Amino acid sequence: MLLVCNGMYRSGSTLQHKLVCRLIGARGSNVGFWTSEEVATKHSRLSLMAKDQNIYILKTHSAIPRLPGSVRIIYSHRDLRDVAVSLYSKLECSQEVMLSLLDECVDVYKSNIDSPAGCILVQSYELLTSDLESCVQQLAHFLGIDLSAREMELLAKEYSIDSVSKQVGKESGIRATIVGLNRRFNFGRKLKTAGVPSSWTSYMRRVVQGEGDGSSFHFNHISKHRGRSGVWRDALDSRDAEIINKKYGTWLATMGYFEGG
Repeated sequence: MLLVCNGMYRSGSTLQHKLVCRLIGARGSNVGFWTSEEVATKHSRLSLMAKDQNIYILKTHSAIPRLPGSVRIIYSHRDLRDVAVSLYSKLECSQEVMLSLLDECVDVYKSNIDSPAGCILVQSYELLTSDLESCVQQLAHFLGIDLSAREMELLAKEYSIDSVSKQVGKESGIRATIVGLNRRFNFGRKLKTAGVPSSWTSYMRRVVQGEGDGSSFHFNHISKHRGRSGVWRDALDSRDAEIINKKYGTWLATMGYFEGG
């Protein structure tokens, strides 16, 4: 069986992945984070995991192709305008890059909703950050795991924003400094020019940023807004908000994000 956590960018997908790994425990294997290129080129391995009786847990932001065997999707979504604010903050990217990433988000959503009934669990970022205990309960039920009320309460407390902030805070200063220096001096481009394989530089980037195999939290997972929703109203340029509302209006309305704003 293959469990895929492929929520949209900046929507709590790492939190879902962390919880799934914790709930499954020793009964499953965490295969870590896969890029879109890895998902596209490792179809045979995906098929093997889906057909295997063992449980494999994969983190990605990409859609998974239809596979023989058992595939279950754990997906998270968020108001795209808040996603835009978070992307700008994390990546310091251009509007063009931000919109291309939002395109990916919507495309993956459209692919996921075609999943067979009972094979996908959809959770909103807003619920993950406001009522994590309910989300833990939903995950446990989806995975067929019995948890007591006390166990759900403890898990929700362990993975709350306050707890995670303390966890990553110890390492964030050093890593943030390294990431800042890289942005200033562009070490990645210099290594590429020197002939260093992109796979190696990609791995080092994950290590430096604390991303590892995709199951760990790092300092970029919690922004200065500390998980608040609706920050786009004050933090997003009005021109960006207008473009997003026009381009993704149908999706925003379908998901209920036009309510009250």
